[in-house]
Amino acid sequence: MFAVTRKKEGWDCMRHLEIMAAGCVPYFIDLENIPPLTLQFYPKALFAEAKAIRGVSFLGDTLNPESFRVDMQLVDFDQYYDVATRILEHSRKHLTTRAMARYLIRTITKGDAQPKHVLMATNCVDDYLTDSLLHGLKKILGRNLIDFVPEARTLPTEPCVQDAAHPGAPLPEYRLNMYMDSWAASSSENFESRKGYGKGFTIWNRLSKQNEGNVDRSRVYEDITEGKFDFVILSDRLLHQPEQKKFVAHVQLFVPPNRTVVLIGGDFPAGRHELESFSKISDWIFQREIY
Repeated sequence: MFAVTRKKEGWDCMRHLEIMAAGCVPYFIDLENIPPLTLQFYPKALFAEAKAIRGVSFLGDTLNPESFRVDMQLVDFDQYYDVATRILEHSRKHLTTRAMARYLIRTITKGDAQPKHVLMATNCVDDYLTDSLLHGLKKILGRNLIDFVPEARTLPTEPCVQDAAHPGAPLPEYRLNMYMDSWAASSSENFESRKGYGKGFTIWNRLSKQNEGNVDRSRVYEDITEGKFDFVILSDRLLHQPEQKKFVAHVQLFVPPNRTVVLIGGDFPAGRHELESFSKISDWIFQREIY
């Protein structure tokens, strides 16, 4: 019926989405404290309705399962299923990877035609915002989206996601664990590495390398120089990775800010200095946490 959720490091979390996608109702403990500009697409008013259902209570100790109680004799099940249905419908309409990708496309194109050639440059570490948008954009744009990890062979092995079956092997020029048939499915070691706490199990290993990842990454620098991309999307992690700053400088030299997008996917808002740096590169900044 209900699944308890709350802020941990940041407000945004795959856990909230997984609860809604399962048709369950989130019991958001600290709902009243969510900053107005954070979780903007979430049905926060419906979460409040769910918390107010008679018979549902929380006694205040987040670490004690006994603090969460549902008195089945008091619950109005018509009210519960009405709220549960509206939360599920909202999440399917506004919170899927495709929905978020459509929002990004609609925003940066100002409602004009869908871009035909897009580059998405990422880091080698897990990032919920970037990885979710990569999945959604791949489903919409297919091979018209080239995903690329710049300077992959020069990146340090930690904290990058690696191929546990082949330790020490060079990192590929794509997000290794986004593609099922190139990573998790090929090795029990990789499968085991994603078990346990979190690990983004509902988003990673969901793309097909053969059908969606089989793109030519050999001319990315040249294509940037020749202006072949309608838009270039950058993970903010590239701007903090010394080995990848060369790539960012190349984008800044050849791609105008109105065709450059920056994704800020950390658990905390970017500081003023960071935002000023990003604004010199891009007119379009999408941030996971704002407060």
